[in-house]
Amino acid sequence: MRSRLRVLAGRLVFALAASLLGALAALVVIRATHADTFYPAVEIADVPVGGMTRDQARAALASRADAFNGSVATYTHEGRAWSASLADIGVSADVDAALQEAWQVGREDAALDRLATATGLLQQDRQVPLPLAIDRTRLDAWFDLIDIDLGGKPGNASLAIDGTTVAILPEKDGFLVDRQLASAELVEDLRQLTPVNEALPVAHVPAKVTARDLEAARGQLAIALSTPLQVRQGKASGTCHQLRWASSWSRTSIRRRSARRRSRCRWINLRSLHGSTRRCARRSTRR
Repeated sequence: MRSRLRVLAGRLVFALAASLLGALAALVVIRATHADTFYPAVEIADVPVGGMTRDQARAALASRADAFNGSVATYTHEGRAWSASLADIGVSADVDAALQEAWQVGREDAALDRLATATGLLQQDRQVPLPLAIDRTRLDAWFDLIDIDLGGKPGNASLAIDGTTVAILPEKDGFLVDRQLASAELVEDLRQLTPVNEALPVAHVPAKVTARDLEAARGQLAIALSTPLQVRQGKASGTCHQLRWASSWSRTSIRRRSARRRSRCRWINLRSLHGSTRRCARRSTRR
């Protein structure tokens, strides 16, 4: 039994030694025949560069990168589609970085690493990725245009005043590109060098102020507009029956002219409609 185990162990050692010698022999042959070219079975993205010189590989990879950058990215949503070339949205390929990484395959600093690489190349191809960069400013500019088509940013409800009539302009919810998800899908397609044709992820952004939030303020403001306001300046006085408000938090001027003077009453805090004390500031000027 022991003798049989010794025989099996000897065979295993012999097989390992033979494999090692074979790998060493393969490494020596590869290094001798590919001193000025990429090692065999090396690819950059989907471009085989094994056996090519650096110039040949650069030309082949640049052609592939140009064709890829000229391809179109398309997003669709509810029957609408938006398309732009990858170059227009800021996608670019780093050809030099890819070439350098592929050139180092089989030329590692450590001898064991070179041996492992040579053994691996005998079994399967070695693929090096093509680094791609995205100009976020240009990509965001494209997403901005899509946002407009979708409806844009949300708009809060507001008060509109016509004379003594106060109306509520309803809110508008926003629909915007979900940029984080859309960018992730784009990066994944670019990594695989596949055509970009995705369903557009859209984020619903509700308004912060709704028509219901302004109901109480509308009623209080309507009362304020319908109540006569006494304005005095020295011995001159008068009654103003209407206030004109430029916006929900605007400043309003009420003028009462006397022979040589005029009085201005200005609301400085419309937020008082929600409970704080209203204040009126007066200022007189020579006409």
